[in-house]
Amino acid sequence: MRPPVEQVYGWDEDHRREIFASVFRLGEAKIIEGRIGHSTSDVGWTQVEEEAECFHVKELHIVRASRNLGLGAWALTQILKDASAAKKDVRLSTFRVSPAVRFYERMGFHIADEAGDVVSLARPYLEAAGS
Repeated sequence: MRPPVEQVYGWDEDHRREIFASVFRLGEAKIIEGRIGHSTSDVGWTQVEEEAECFHVKELHIVRASRNLGLGAWALTQILKDASAAKKDVRLSTFRVSPAVRFYERMGFHIADEAGDVVSLARPYLEAAGS
């Protein structure tokens, strides 16, 4: 997240650590493991809060060396499956300048709101036909 944060706000390491400490909840976080050949390693993490009307994706990160291998799409698909089972929408926010906006749109999200440098995206729960 550093490049878009730095582009929008500049970078203050101490301030970023304070913000992270104030919003990170271990119980909402999951590590993403990736496998290349016979080795497995931690390649990213997600943080999702289940709210009354939706699953709120607070964080989805893949380490730079493991990007563009489908791991982010896999992780987001798992979140979408959990939300669908709970019959809830999925919502998230990111920086307008982030390439993640295009990724989320490819994953079926649409821009629900825009405020300054931040866009909020949503993917509504779609009940299966015949349900």
